[in-house]
Amino acid sequence: MSALLLSPDELVEMTGGLTQGAAQARFIRKNYGVKVVMGIDGRPKVIRSDLERQHARPGQSQPNFGALREAR
Repeated sequence: MSALLLSPDELVEMTGGLTQGAAQARFIRKNYGVKVVMGIDGRPKVIRSDLERQHARPGQSQPNFGALREAR
């Protein structure tokens, strides 16, 4: 397995123990927001750098500093 892709064991770990490929893909798309490609073997293929890039982005729940200015 290439270091480019997450290993099957890593997929099981990051999905909380899910082992079915389709369930893993749904979980990853919903919870991590990264692109998942299904392989011909029915297993999800997740590019490691996509996942790392997604985690490096600021979260969507950032403070609304504009609301603080309006409260004055």
